[in-house]
Amino acid sequence: MNEFFAADPLSCENSGDLRYLISHFGPNAGRYLAAYPESWADEIRTRCEALGPIEAERVKLLLRRARERTALLRKATLPWDERRDWLGNYRSVLRQRPGEFASAVVPRSVQDRDVITIDDLELSPTADESIEAIAKEYVRVSKTLLLLSPELVFVDPYLNPCNSDRQDVLVEMFRLAGRGKCRRITCWARDSEIVGDRRRSWDEVRAAIEKILTAAEWPEDREFRYLLVDDATCRSKMHPRYLISIKGGIRYDQGFQRLPKGRRNDVSPLGSALHDEVLRTYQEGEHDMEIVRVFDRSTP
Repeated sequence: MNEFFAADPLSCENSGDLRYLISHFGPNAGRYLAAYPESWADEIRTRCEALGPIEAERVKLLLRRARERTALLRKATLPWDERRDWLGNYRSVLRQRPGEFASAVVPRSVQDRDVITIDDLELSPTADESIEAIAKEYVRVSKTLLLLSPELVFVDPYLNPCNSDRQDVLVEMFRLAGRGKCRRITCWARDSEIVGDRRRSWDEVRAAIEKILTAAEWPEDREFRYLLVDDATCRSKMHPRYLISIKGGIRYDQGFQRLPKGRRNDVSPLGSALHDEVLRTYQEGEHDMEIVRVFDRSTP
């Protein structure tokens, strides 16, 4: 999850190659294509202009749509040496930053077992994986959505901020989101799992949220909401655990919690149809769950 691939601009000889390449990337796939170097898209456009105006327009449209769905992302901080060819620069990046790229796509003429040509590009539909259930791993698989999304929604019926195993994870995820484009976080949980005689008081829950936001250095000019709902008699039921934004979504099989050593959490990106459905439920309000308690930290 959340891996970045690189591709030599010369790998795409026409719009068909480009369409095939970018079809493997985006939030719905759980992996991303880096625009490396910064002139990557310009180089492809310039090359395909020689194939005629129709082909050039197809390429422009594909590149625009790839950016819109966050399949193609800039990597402005990566070094580039004009004295080296593309593959030489790619290898230099990996020497300086191991793990920066999962792999690279190169022109059909290149014979190198460490990279793949576009004809040999065969990736699984989604980059789901089983992760060690610790805070830094939740951050790793969620990093791109956390940084690029203007609004984030956390859905987990058992998301109790009073529990230390949740606090660890939420603090790190909120901290990263606060350093990115996110202006609002909304969390959804089930009231009967959080508040009650044998559980926590609402005052304790609110105090725990404030503690998490302080530890995460959540900016004062950003919004945060925590909603508790009653879904006992509703058609809509809160069960799967998600991180959702307009950019995409991720499902966490066991929610946002630190688990005992050795236990893992299955994580997978949401396909476009399921993403749209979940987005309608939790961002557009198409549900019959009753919101019974709200913690709301609004902007001044």
